[in-house]
Amino acid sequence: MIRNRLYFTDIELATDCLAGLIRPVAVSALDPGTRSGAGGKHQPTWFGLEFMQHQGSIETRGAFNCLATHREDGTLPDAGITVTAAGRQARAWAYAASRLGVQATIFTGSRATDLPRRQASNVRIIADDVDPVAECARFATATGAFRIDPNDDPLVAAGIGAIVAELHTAIPGLETIVVSGSSNAVVAGIVTAAHHFGIRPVVTTTADNQGTTPTPGRGELAGRPALPGQTPMAAARSIGVGSPQTAAARELLSNRYGLVIGARAAAAFAALTDSASSALVAGRACVVLCTAFDADDSDHPT
Repeated sequence: MIRNRLYFTDIELATDCLAGLIRPVAVSALDPGTRSGAGGKHQPTWFGLEFMQHQGSIETRGAFNCLATHREDGTLPDAGITVTAAGRQARAWAYAASRLGVQATIFTGSRATDLPRRQASNVRIIADDVDPVAECARFATATGAFRIDPNDDPLVAAGIGAIVAELHTAIPGLETIVVSGSSNAVVAGIVTAAHHFGIRPVVTTTADNQGTTPTPGRGELAGRPALPGQTPMAAARSIGVGSPQTAAARELLSNRYGLVIGARAAAAFAALTDSASSALVAGRACVVLCTAFDADDSDHPT
């Protein structure tokens, strides 16, 4: 029985489900002196190189866990699944459906600027200039396809949260994890897993996702109240990052580390480089660089 609320047991199940399907996150220590604490003391910091994930996105974890779990449970209709997604997220769902042999119809709207033209025979991407959410809903009603909201699904959240267990193992004594909160699912998965391991989650929000990221303190996923034992969003510290800080962080990542990554990943790094927010990142910390560069990222550093 698939619950509509997220618990760490869901993330444990996702960790087992994802074995052999995704690339475990690689970590890299930053140069000494990159981040200093009180009295100028060096604060060890790592990058979580999740942009090296299949299709360059942490979303691949959620897509695989969601599809594989439904397939195992026998809850997929003959018409398959349908989702609304764009950019790296759409790539992630197309890739996972192709690998698992799940019939998938993905509505991207006119935002699909960097998607492969060729897909597996069981995957269809519709990039017409229409409202993708409305079209996805109509398609699900007409065909019986199972409609999934990749930004607000507990199985997606559990799959994404599995990265925290990997980081906890890879970085002994990890105290803080910083990630861009691009959706309810990302925030819920990261916060739930971090709370279990006693790691402080710091979530950055940017101008393009502040409307979809849960407000810290609400304690819910997809509008469902938290139950006893469920991690409240109040456990996360939220940092708003503007376009100038994100652009500066991307330039620094490109010039110092040779990394050309997505804007949302750079927003997480901006939490370290911006003096107003860096104080919230305490102790041994890992910044998850969650997406590779995408053609939809207009502020790509030259």
